[in-house]
Amino acid sequence: MAQGSAILLNGVEWTVEAMEPQHGRLTLAHADGHRESRSIRWPDCRAAPRSPP
Repeated sequence: MAQGSAILLNGVEWTVEAMEPQHGRLTLAHADGHRESRSIRWPDCRAAPRSPP
């Protein structure tokens, strides 16, 4: 997982906007502009497949 990566949370795709590994936190951005701070250990969090450009 890295800044700019796409992840799925409960089936919804988010982009990793910022990481704070020392605190176990991620800042996520949704396509609609909504941002959330989450724990790296959030349940049902996995890498999202990216569509080719």
